[in-house]
Amino acid sequence: MKNFSTGFLIIASILLLFPMAGYGQKAGYDKEFTKIMDSLNIQTTIYFQWHNSEVYTKYGKPRVKAMNELKSHPEKEKELRPYIDSLTVLLDAAGQESKKRYALITEKKSEAYDKYKLVSGEAFKSVFYRRHSLTTEELWSMLNSATKEVRRSPAGKATKAFLTTKKVLPGDKFKPFTCFDVNGKKFNWNIISGKKTIIIGDGLGCMTHGMDNSAPARYFKEIKEKYGADNFVLIIYWNNTDLQEMKKGIAEFGVEEFINVADGLEFSTPLEILYDTQGTPSLLYINADGTLNKQVMGIDDYIDSFLKD
Repeated sequence: MKNFSTGFLIIASILLLFPMAGYGQKAGYDKEFTKIMDSLNIQTTIYFQWHNSEVYTKYGKPRVKAMNELKSHPEKEKELRPYIDSLTVLLDAAGQESKKRYALITEKKSEAYDKYKLVSGEAFKSVFYRRHSLTTEELWSMLNSATKEVRRSPAGKATKAFLTTKKVLPGDKFKPFTCFDVNGKKFNWNIISGKKTIIIGDGLGCMTHGMDNSAPARYFKEIKEKYGADNFVLIIYWNNTDLQEMKKGIAEFGVEEFINVADGLEFSTPLEILYDTQGTPSLLYINADGTLNKQVMGIDDYIDSFLKD
């Protein structure tokens, strides 16, 4: 009897360890997959920055401009042809370098494809966060090939929503989204009717630039004083935040006098799904006629030019 009990305990212990081993293995895949996706995002960003500056701006754009000028003024053949030919040589060389650099990104994507089918819904969040490093076809492929658990996870649902939702583009009518105010009541978007509006999507911490947390509030006050508080609407949107977290953030940054709203969502935001924003702070500029003017990442000088016009 004693031997039977001992054997039973050993078998039971082994069976209990199997799920734990599987969990540890999945956690390892999650960590490796997230690392690969982060690296892919960095490489893609660097590549496009280089391609735009060294291939398109430096050689491609001037070449097109020169060719158009020659087409309009054939008499400038002797003047423009050597210049065009030299740009063609440089553009071809830069193009070859661009292909080599993009090949490295393709290798990194292959690494991600080798790992993503084994990850959890939590790790799949990195797919949504790094969605701009992948093509639409690649996103669909990863989503459709993912496990049912991943497809039903917040990241899986957000990725599908991003792929299937028609984006609001500059010139389109602003599409309101559901959110609540500091009193927990549904926010009424009629407040922006007939006025220029700036929606600042979270990221106030990014605006401090190493200074104290009052920096964003001071900046917003300067903007209101400069252009008149009655001439436009400024909304601070706390994404993925519940009511209590929003109140805490408002007190922390001292932005009580401004319009604050939150969505209470667990993951992903309407700005990301509807307006394809990325990063924080994300800004939406809405014209007085209710059309979207522009969406950008980060605070820039466009605020001034937008409110001046």
